Amino acid sequence: VAAAGRAMREIGEAFQFAPPARHGIEDEAVGDGKERQHHQPHRQDRGRHPLPDEREFSRTLSRWGWTPQQRIVAYDDAGGALAAARLWWLLRISGIEAGVLDGGWRAWRDAGLPVESGEARTREPTRVELQFDPAQVVSLSRFAAECAPQVRLASPALVRALTREALTRLSLPEFADVAGTQGMADVAVETMGRFENAGCTPEKLGRVRGLSAQGRAFQRLWKDVDAAIAARGFVTRGGLFRAAAKSVAPGAVWLDGFLKFSPLEGELLRAMAVQCELTLT
Repeated sequence: VAAAGRAMREIGEAFQFAPPARHGIEDEAVGDGKERQHHQPHRQDRGRHPLPDEREFSRTLSRWGWTPQQRIVAYDDAGGALAAARLWWLLRISGIEAGVLDGGWRAWRDAGLPVESGEARTREPTRVELQFDPAQVVSLSRFAAECAPQVRLASPALVRALTREALTRLSLPEFADVAGTQGMADVAVETMGRFENAGCTPEKLGRVRGLSAQGRAFQRLWKDVDAAIAARGFVTRGGLFRAAAKSVAPGAVWLDGFLKFSPLEGELLRAMAVQCELTLT
């Protein structure tokens, strides 16, 4: 983070200031409104702030005329807390040195530092080819797995196989007409995953009063599959997240790209908030 006065003293050919972002991080605007081509349309399955395509982000920096000899200092109208911080992170995971102007555009003006008006100066386009460092972009499931390396997550194929076997072996009358079908196994696996993501377990479901006959049959199936997974030395996603919540190590974590968190993910998030310097955008 660079203070306005220090940034002014150091500015020169080694520095390039990214244009102020006035549209907020939701628009992925890191420029004057024309530099938003690298923003990808919102998709429910990719979260609120998905990473831009590497090629599009590279083309954006190419249009800016950036070269590796220049350092980028990003700023916005929110004190650097929104689009500027987002740009800084994108540059960082691309291996580019960058900074954020402390206090943003307002701090620069309040310090009485020079401001230019009129048409922006254009730079000769450059050739930029970037790649995001996969070690710095981690899914929440991968983070959980790294927190609890001693835990082995059951593969989807194993869960489906154990579910099909349990449906045949238990001979549940409520599912007699469909127990041998692939469709029933798929529905059962999906339903178990949804319940687990909601923070439920077979034991919790068994304590629900007024459970229908089919509900009781499903609870019995789920409990059987869960026990079979554990007997083989594996855990479900719920088991992984609960183990991770007990093993979170101190550190700095930036979470981005989530529309919302499930109760299961929230349990891990609360543990992270206690142990880590957590930034959530």
